[in-house]
Amino acid sequence: MAIAVDSPATATLSLKNGQGDTFMFDDAFLIGVATQDPTLKLTDDKFLNVPWGIGIRKGDVAMNKYVNAVIKYMQKRDEFAKILKDNVAKRYWSSFLGNVPRPGSRFAYPIGKDPSSDCSGT
Repeated sequence: MAIAVDSPATATLSLKNGQGDTFMFDDAFLIGVATQDPTLKLTDDKFLNVPWGIGIRKGDVAMNKYVNAVIKYMQKRDEFAKILKDNVAKRYWSSFLGNVPRPGSRFAYPIGKDPSSDCSGT
């Protein structure tokens, strides 16, 4: 049985109260919950395989160039992986290394593809 809740915090509480067996949300929230509460388990299951993005006002060329340059700089120095390793429990960070730009990796967005067609069904 599925229940609808109004926030990820309510979903977490519902899970802890036995009203559900699982819930899904984005990696950033779930890593925090699992790291702070050892009674909960984070799985490697994915519902959508869609990377995060950074919102930039349309037409703001200077900001777009700046953000892209910072991402390339951080990727070249493996800063995203370092941030994960420094802030996420070791039992979890390795599962997310494939979700961040790493040196030598090509990070591509599914442009023109319906993300719901990429559901894993788990």
